[in-house]
Amino acid sequence: MFHETCGEIRESTYGVLYHRDIGNTRTAGYSSGFIIAPMIIATLTR
Repeated sequence: MFHETCGEIRESTYGVLYHRDIGNTRTAGYSSGFIIAPMIIATLTR
C-alpha cells in the first residue's frame, strides 16, 4: 500500500534544501513538500 501511494504522488513531492544566515553563522536544513498550486510548494521546515 505505501509503495503504491508513493508511486501515485511521486510527481508532486519535492525535497527542499535551504540555508539560513544568523549573524555570522550559516546553517543548512532540509524538508519535503507537495505542490498545491502552480509554483507553490507547501512544506514544513524544522
